[in-house]
Amino acid sequence: MSQRAAPSPTQPGTRRLSAEFVEWMMGLPAGWVTSTETLSRAAQLHLLGNSVVPRQAAHAINLLLPDGIPPHTPTGQRHADRSGGGR
Repeated sequence: MSQRAAPSPTQPGTRRLSAEFVEWMMGLPAGWVTSTETLSRAAQLHLLGNSVVPRQAAHAINLLLPDGIPPHTPTGQRHADRSGGGR
């Protein structure tokens, strides 16, 4: 888990959820979303709310694919291999 201290769950002086706290709860690096000055707090929370928690995703992949992710063959290459390959 993170070695950094948890930020305040609300914005100072308000009862509004802090985007920095959500970012920390998700295990993302400090400022991953919140250091973008052009995004409003609402936009930051929207991005965080629609994102994936990296540790949960890694755990799900390990459970669903215990042998790892199979190598990917580009679609065009598969067709070339079937036809004998040579152009």
